[in-house]
Amino acid sequence: MGYRVRNTEFDRRKAATAEELDEWDRAIGAMVAASRKARRITQQGLADEIGWTRNQVANLEHGRASVRVSQLIVIAKAVGEQPEKLFSRILHFR
Repeated sequence: MGYRVRNTEFDRRKAATAEELDEWDRAIGAMVAASRKARRITQQGLADEIGWTRNQVANLEHGRASVRVSQLIVIAKAVGEQPEKLFSRILHFR
């Protein structure tokens, strides 16, 4: 006899939170890509500057990866933006 898992309020909230995090990841990625392109930096160029692979940068820009705040600060500086300006753009984009 197996156990049946109920769809609890906790499960619904967890799913909503995961969707919200996906939205944030996409917004952050879009802003990083826009900032990088505005300064005519390639994904490989940004990757070299911050010590990532080009695939890591691509995954970030397409919302398939999350980034720590400390990493976002390094990325902002690498694309020539003040971190607070990039954060502000991300908040307004979403």
